[in-house]
Amino acid sequence: MDDSRPDRLARLPTGLARVLVLVVCDGAALLASGVVAYLLWAMMVRDQPVSLYLELAPLWPLFTLSYALGGLYPGSGVSAIELIRTASRQTSFVFLIILGSIYVFRMPADYSRLTLALWWGMALVAVPLGRAGLSAV
Repeated sequence: MDDSRPDRLARLPTGLARVLVLVVCDGAALLASGVVAYLLWAMMVRDQPVSLYLELAPLWPLFTLSYALGGLYPGSGVSAIELIRTASRQTSFVFLIILGSIYVFRMPADYSRLTLALWWGMALVAVPLGRAGLSAV
């Protein structure tokens, strides 16, 4: 065995560092899916300003909290099927909260339902893919 190559498991962060890496990875996947959804529909078709969707930023920690409550952190020992199932359930739950908040609190902004649906659909794919990419590193 070649000692110059670090063991794959030795490179993986442990404990709190692992959780922080997963939180950043999940956040990046959610942000990327939101940006793509905005660019595809809200900006191109509806000509809405990005500031409209930035008003949803205070709801962002709900994803991390939901994933933590769903058992996705620290992320070790979670099978691929369980990851997809739990991430989909928790992501959908948070989007339900976001959509409910928009209508219950009668936010004055005219959010595009299609933009939010695109964001939700892409997030369902991006979060597990982001984690799969992270585990491949």
